[in-house]
Amino acid sequence: MATKKRLVSPLPLPVETTDRRWLLAAGAVYLLLLVVFYPVLYTSIDEASAFSMAYVLRHGTIFPDHTPTFHSAEFYPSLSPLGAHGRIYRFPIGFPLLLSALSFAGWRAFFLVNPLLHLVAAVCFAGILRANRTPSRYAVLYLLFPCFALFTRTLFSDAFAASLTTIALYLLLCRRPVFAGLCLGFALLSRSTSLLAAVFLLAALLMADWKGRAQCPLWKGQAVRLGLGLLPFLAVNWVYNFYAFGSPFQSAYSARALSWHGLAESGPHYVLALLLIYPGMLLAPFVYRGAFWKEGLAATTLVVLVAASYNESTFGNSALQTLLSTPRQVLPVMPFYLLAFCDVLYSFVRAKRLALPKLEAAIGIGLVVAASAIAFQHQKYLKSLQAIHVEIQNNLPPHSIVYANKDVYKLYQPIWDPNICRELPDINAAQCQADLQNGPVFVVLSARSRGFAGEDSVNAGIVKDVQSRFLLAPERVSSGSQVQYYQVLGLKNRHG
Repeated sequence: MATKKRLVSPLPLPVETTDRRWLLAAGAVYLLLLVVFYPVLYTSIDEASAFSMAYVLRHGTIFPDHTPTFHSAEFYPSLSPLGAHGRIYRFPIGFPLLLSALSFAGWRAFFLVNPLLHLVAAVCFAGILRANRTPSRYAVLYLLFPCFALFTRTLFSDAFAASLTTIALYLLLCRRPVFAGLCLGFALLSRSTSLLAAVFLLAALLMADWKGRAQCPLWKGQAVRLGLGLLPFLAVNWVYNFYAFGSPFQSAYSARALSWHGLAESGPHYVLALLLIYPGMLLAPFVYRGAFWKEGLAATTLVVLVAASYNESTFGNSALQTLLSTPRQVLPVMPFYLLAFCDVLYSFVRAKRLALPKLEAAIGIGLVVAASAIAFQHQKYLKSLQAIHVEIQNNLPPHSIVYANKDVYKLYQPIWDPNICRELPDINAAQCQADLQNGPVFVVLSARSRGFAGEDSVNAGIVKDVQSRFLLAPERVSSGSQVQYYQVLGLKNRHG
């Protein structure tokens, strides 16, 4: 069991030679895997919508219907007080804002954001461990954490928020609360659950400032300075929410979606994942008593409960994939979990007088093997998606109009594909008639459902709806990719 610790020196602290070698070796492995298995495509609807919103913002608007290239998956009706503007991005705007700036360097540059920021965060995490009297080489457990090995290869904002939170914790230990506030602000502008970490850290600083108010007035304290760093990002978030949803404090997330049913259904998946990926990691915040232990315990517990109550669990094609994918919603507070786990693990092996060098070497080798396997398998899957993307392009005549179900948006992106694309089933008769006059119309349906229960039945319903409303040419199916192609010849007469 870990004992309570005190930070005895201000940061930064010197790094021991052995720890430096560990960190350099792990960083080299991580960069090598990035270079060898550099992502060729994104994997999910959420990533596709972030990708698209980056290009919408590049056009100087937050409303996708105002841009010539419109990707409608994961965009929802706007409630803007300025009038009807079509659909709006449902997630926080911070990550697409950053991607929009990078879009001028080309969309492949997007995949550098998460891994490079993760490397910076790992260095900061090593600094936190040193100040916490835990060897900084244990930061390898952070750098090569299997969930980070997977999600830093993607365009999910969860890993991005986790990196910013880690950097903010380091800056707080360096007594740079304004800069820590800027990092936390960008994190919450990118992922809503990051707000909980910011609130608990702010509350802890406020309590410390209150106790020390005799030496330093509250308005000069760290809490106020942290708040000053948060404020610009809170303002951007409030303005965006007002224009998108009609109120500064409204978002696409609703407290009404929280349910005991969701907690009962998803909770066990979170518990299992956080207990197994690193053995006992779920329990570490309850044992740990080092830096940020109170804030970490509160943030991790509440985020898991909220994510599970939203029924936000992710299911993969195998038990292992599901195990690694489930904690995605918890990644913004994962730095607290890993800080506690590293401390408890080191305290345990030291107390038991285990063969520390051999054990650490075994853990390091295991992490490298796991990260390599994750990168290889993920790249293999991306290559299969890329093959489908090329196939779809080859199967569509120039200037086609495409009707697609949501899954196709992983593969068919209007930003790089010139054809007009509309989402099924939201296509009425008038729209279809107009499209038929402007060019050939094709229905493209992907049956490669990923991630959530019920997608197969949704896709089956879309197929049935298409067949009932449109006159279709004979179906063509690509067996390798599970993509169905139909040409729309006209509308069926429902009264005939």
